[in-house]
Amino acid sequence: MKTSNIRGSHILITGGAGFIGSTLAEALVEKGAKVTIVDAMISPYGGNLYNIKPFKKKITFVQGDVRSKRLMRTLVDGKDYVFHLAGQTGRVISMENPWFDTDININGTLTVLDAMKKAKNKGKIIFASSRGVIGEPLHLPVDESHPLHPKDVYGANKLVAEQYCMLYAKEYGLGATVLRFNNIYGPKCQIRSNHYGTINLFIAYALQGKPMTVYGSGAQTRDYVYVTDVASALIAAMDKKADLGTFFVASNTEVSLLEIVNSIKKNIKKAEHVMLPYPGYFGKLDFDRFLCSYDKINKTLGWKPKVSIEEGIKKTVAYYKKNLKYYL
Repeated sequence: MKTSNIRGSHILITGGAGFIGSTLAEALVEKGAKVTIVDAMISPYGGNLYNIKPFKKKITFVQGDVRSKRLMRTLVDGKDYVFHLAGQTGRVISMENPWFDTDININGTLTVLDAMKKAKNKGKIIFASSRGVIGEPLHLPVDESHPLHPKDVYGANKLVAEQYCMLYAKEYGLGATVLRFNNIYGPKCQIRSNHYGTINLFIAYALQGKPMTVYGSGAQTRDYVYVTDVASALIAAMDKKADLGTFFVASNTEVSLLEIVNSIKKNIKKAEHVMLPYPGYFGKLDFDRFLCSYDKINKTLGWKPKVSIEEGIKKTVAYYKKNLKYYL
């Protein structure tokens, strides 16, 4: 989307103090948008005021919960775009406490959508979904035509939330785009909990002199996307050409856990790793390979990733070397 079309737009970012939301907010501020961030700051889901410190005076920050009907009615009013990034993203957590996951990921999304329905202006929601809606891949690379068989409550709830977004868009005249994210990494990600962000967690361990723990063989692969590339995809999704569309945001690069470990070791000389069997239920949730195509979003919106895994890890290590104390 052209910067000239973004300048002056009124934008709400839910979960905006997290590492994706804050990276997006900074990019939008640079393009001249008028940005409001709402974040409940619930530990350990990533909200961190340090993430928005460099540009806090240029935005409006509200500490609040997307499940609050009154608050959402107030915040979405007059907004041209709502980036709905707030959510519970731990797969294991979703299985251990499905009610909590459902409350945030379903009820929270419905609260945002219902507030947008009742607003005088009909804004557009851009919803952060997940590769988790796929479950275990039947073929690689995965694309938007792949069957949807979530393997955990988190993935199931993300799929339902996607459908609510499209339902409200069609029934009430909202704009809506769904982006399905793959494994996102980069600066500003929370590293206190081991439920989120393998690359960032490994970097945190290595910088503290702790061994990086690889479960299983280490040969299992994922498709990793750097956070600034994710932010640029979110901005691209503001375009009307994306309305009522669902897109994967991916790198189309298959990387193993051991390759990640070795790349981190190149950037942190003291880094070590250990190999362990899967603990508890986690092994049942895991699968061997994942690779995703970004052809649809590239053809529709011209988006493609710019940051390689090697460059992204180097940048992420450099950030945490300088700012580690703010994330522990």
